[in-house]
Amino acid sequence: MSWDVNRYYQVPQGGEEAKKLVESLLQSYPLTKVAFEILGSSLIDQSSFAYIGEGKDIITQGEKGKDLYLVCLNPVQVLVDGGVVVTMDSPVLLGDKALIWPDSTRAATIRVPAKMRALVIKIPMGLFLRDFTYAEISDTSFKREKDIYLGLFQEIQARLFSYVPEQKNLFESINSTILGLNRKFIAQLLEKGEELFWPEDAWVSLQNFLQSKFEFYPPKGEKLTVANFKPLLQAHFNTRYRLGSLPGNEAEKVAKRQMLWNSWIAQAATHLVGSLPQKNLSFSLKDIQLFNPLNYQASMKTLMERVENFFPPRAKAVQKGDISDYLKSGEQSGEVDLHAYQAYLCKHYYLKYPQRVIAMLAQSCARIAAECENGFNKALAKIRQYDESTQHYKSTVQEATTKELEPKVVQAHLNQLLRGFNKLAQNRVGVGEVPLGETHYVPALSGKLPEVAATGSTKHVQESISVAYRELLEHLGLVQEPLGLGPLIERVQLMSGLPGNRVPASELTKNYFIPLGKGIQLKCNDVFIENAQPGGFYGGEGWLPVEEGADQPYLNLPERKKDGLVDQGHLFLVIPNLDLSKTHINEEKFDTETLPWWVWLKDRMIRELLTLTKNRDQLLERCLSLEEALSLDEKVAGLEENENPLGENEAEQIKALLTQLADFTWEEPGLSSKEVTRRLYEHLVIQAKTENPEHSDDQIQNHCYTRFRFFLSEMVRLLNQPDKSEEEKVDQVDYSPVATVLHHRLARLLEEEEIEQAKQWVQTDGSSLEIDLKEILATQKTLEKKKKIFRLIQGNLEQEVLKLRRQRRRLEERFVIVASGQQGEKAKELQKKFIQEQVEKLDKLLSKGLQSELSSGEERQDIEAASADTPESVATEGEEELELSLDDLGKGGLDDDDLEGDLGEGGLDEDDLEGDLGEGGLDEDDLEGDLGEGGLDDAALEEGLAE
Repeated sequence: MSWDVNRYYQVPQGGEEAKKLVESLLQSYPLTKVAFEILGSSLIDQSSFAYIGEGKDIITQGEKGKDLYLVCLNPVQVLVDGGVVVTMDSPVLLGDKALIWPDSTRAATIRVPAKMRALVIKIPMGLFLRDFTYAEISDTSFKREKDIYLGLFQEIQARLFSYVPEQKNLFESINSTILGLNRKFIAQLLEKGEELFWPEDAWVSLQNFLQSKFEFYPPKGEKLTVANFKPLLQAHFNTRYRLGSLPGNEAEKVAKRQMLWNSWIAQAATHLVGSLPQKNLSFSLKDIQLFNPLNYQASMKTLMERVENFFPPRAKAVQKGDISDYLKSGEQSGEVDLHAYQAYLCKHYYLKYPQRVIAMLAQSCARIAAECENGFNKALAKIRQYDESTQHYKSTVQEATTKELEPKVVQAHLNQLLRGFNKLAQNRVGVGEVPLGETHYVPALSGKLPEVAATGSTKHVQESISVAYRELLEHLGLVQEPLGLGPLIERVQLMSGLPGNRVPASELTKNYFIPLGKGIQLKCNDVFIENAQPGGFYGGEGWLPVEEGADQPYLNLPERKKDGLVDQGHLFLVIPNLDLSKTHINEEKFDTETLPWWVWLKDRMIRELLTLTKNRDQLLERCLSLEEALSLDEKVAGLEENENPLGENEAEQIKALLTQLADFTWEEPGLSSKEVTRRLYEHLVIQAKTENPEHSDDQIQNHCYTRFRFFLSEMVRLLNQPDKSEEEKVDQVDYSPVATVLHHRLARLLEEEEIEQAKQWVQTDGSSLEIDLKEILATQKTLEKKKKIFRLIQGNLEQEVLKLRRQRRRLEERFVIVASGQQGEKAKELQKKFIQEQVEKLDKLLSKGLQSELSSGEERQDIEAASADTPESVATEGEEELELSLDDLGKGGLDDDDLEGDLGEGGLDEDDLEGDLGEGGLDEDDLEGDLGEGGLDDAALEEGLAE
């Protein structure tokens, strides 16, 4: 059978295999799985599929409806008020929250992007969900609504609470980031000795801290100020850590001494961050509000109380349910066990229409969870936005001037160069034998720009090849002083490597390889190090293994893809190291021809070095920040639950902190941290209500919870001061200040080569490195000695670059391990992979009958009209039509016998039903008040169940 685009067809029309695949997909999502288990094959029989073309809407904002949409193929755009908010990847289930509002209106438009086509399965849940206001429908007919709404509630609640750890971790991470930013900013001010307008007691506090921590005492009668802070502390530091007293060679001693000094400054800055008023800090938590589990539980408890006040109890004295009795434990801690509460309600209260009431209760609970999730999403978006903004203040990498090109222009240039190079290679005869699977630089098989350009069939093509080459050099930042375009074009070789090959270590130690495109990987002994960056320098003599059995670095070229010209080969620029540092150097033209190249190579390597150092240090900071956040979250949870009395010293420290931050204290001795945190939260709520009487309870609770979390974090930091010495902490960190280490190492090596002014020509401020190669080489009289000095400097830079790449990779692995939920994430990935496989099978099956052409005149109405294949018998309202739909449900339907045990263990049996409707129960006159327009309309329940 053939299918038109933008038209829905019933799933059975796709055949039995399509029905099986759709069933498999429905079983993959908790909500549709519950619906399928309740409704059976009728759910699939009434579902439909369609291929929706580009620019068409799957859901339109403002529409009413309770259909679910499973978007199987290609991403879709989410638009609010006509603007694209986000693009969502498929497969994705949309529209679930429409089931929990009686008059559901779509809040956004879901649109298929340009040049794409979506495969959509529409699940008509509105056909199977009865309206609670139809009193003539038998109560037993609402069993399926009860189960579906319970399943929907459980899914939304599980989703909501799965976010909580992410929210806490992100919040603590931002908190740690802000602490780090303030610490870094204050450390810079202390180092520079800039004027600080801090209160006097902050300096007194800092002086006391330095005295207890480092045994530092200012001269008698002299107060600590910004002007004397650094010189006085540095004098004390120099006395304590003399260079000769530290282990290692000179460079290692200097590096360790620098790290120890940085540690002192950092600890002083950290103390100031904790003691300064918030107004004196450069960065602070702004208007961030967290999802509050306590607020969620309070809303659920309020709903339960209204329900219990509405219905008469079975016994004269019934102990009303407490929310804590229905909170799950373990990994689901904080979630409400609604199934258990439903059983309690049916056992202890008269419910004349139990199925209907329990279904409405589940729907209302799902509504509370959904509203919390909506609020959480907004809060999380703000947190992420703030997190991104804080990253702006972190140090950025200083890049060389580049000519920015659009990605499609870069790709076009690469394709053009590759075509030209392949034509050139076809006309050349291979020289020597190259090992199978390896790419080697062979001068006779490579080419410079003029040779590649000459392959063009016309002058226009030749010129376009030249333009492509020049623009790529500028785009990659290779054109910089002291070399211009001319020397690069004259000397740099262009070559290609075959897909699946590798550039071996033997080649990398003889030449510099500069990838022009993406996809190439740097590996060491088959261990991934990094994705080689276009324009990056890979190789050099410094990459020679220092000892036997050391790692062998190589570049790995990806396998060929099915299509795409660029995948026929991978382009490199090659700078032959031998040509530049060993042979073929004209001594008379050394200053004009060779020296500029050496200076350029040295500058390029320093640029790589500084870029990698900053990337490494930022990644290390992220790792430490995230580890601190996770540790902090664990300790905060322990603080909230610890029932042991606080020690006298701990209590005094916390009192001082909370008095300063929240104007909160207590008098009773021996309180536990659990009791203190409970009272703190109550104090914050009262304080917020007084300050903001116009705010709703939800706003106040969420705002208070955010402040509450911040104060708990500060309490944990206060009570968990590091007890290790700065020397031990420095020994644990193997990521040394590279510029400082290289500065001293090169100065020492140059002095060994009898260059007396080496320290003058090799300079660093700790974050940059300056090497005056011209002046250094000017002291050497012979060309051989100049070559030796150049190789010494360049080799050390190259070694450090490779070392930094390995360090960065280890940090990336560390970060992934810390950041991931590991097992949970793996399970999600496997589930996503399974769903994707089923989608691909379904698309392959259905697309065979798809019409290839899409009429330009088709409109949204065509899509809606095409879905009118749904039988009238199950379409809309009234008892007759709903009873007919029960007949249509087949084995998935429900009869009166299904009522028995419908709530499982502890649920209703036949005796319960008789007592529920008999003497003392609700009579027929109660129906109007019990099930008025819009549901249960008693004033006590209006907000909880009906609204």
